[in-house]
Amino acid sequence: MTERYNARLALLAPLVASGLALSGCMGSPTYGTDKTAGEQLAGDISGAFSFAPKRKEQIDY
Repeated sequence: MTERYNARLALLAPLVASGLALSGCMGSPTYGTDKTAGEQLAGDISGAFSFAPKRKEQIDY
């Protein structure tokens, strides 16, 4: 029984370790904006469907 346990442990330990190592690489890049790509996309989409008035104060040049 302990041989089976050791064999399972020997097979599963590298899989778990590689899974943890790869999970650190899965974060989204920020491209210097301090926002992930997902946050930027959500902000862009919510800005496109904003209920704010379209008219702004005119600037005299």
